[in-house]
Amino acid sequence: MNRNCTFAAPSAIRRVLCGVLTAAAVVAVLASAAVAQGNLGFLKSAPVASMTESDMKLVREAAAAVMNGSNGEARSWQNSASGNSGRIQRLSSFNTEDGRECRRLRFENQTKKGVKGASVMNICRASGGDWLLDPDARPAPKG
Repeated sequence: MNRNCTFAAPSAIRRVLCGVLTAAAVVAVLASAAVAQGNLGFLKSAPVASMTESDMKLVREAAAAVMNGSNGEARSWQNSASGNSGRIQRLSSFNTEDGRECRRLRFENQTKKGVKGASVMNICRASGGDWLLDPDARPAPKG
């Protein structure tokens, strides 16, 4: 885990949010190389490509708050130094068929130049207790 990834949240939530944000940063770095190859070039103009470490800290803090909150709760963040801003909302909570607890979060970000981006992510508790990104998680069937 990135040693610079610090914010007030239980360690399991901190680990997953640091991982999610680190993955986003890696995608942003790789995007510039991908432009030369003609694939994934669209990521060069994604908001995450313009985010600073202080932006990421604000995102982590907002995400931790909504992870611990209620469905529908949202937190906005704004960095006057970078001009970037965003909003994170806890859309829902659900349990998978195998009993894992999950949260569905929507991340919206905007750069000072007005470039906007949004994504929805499922974050589920693994058997060891850590929260992990799980794009394939689905609610258990009702019945």
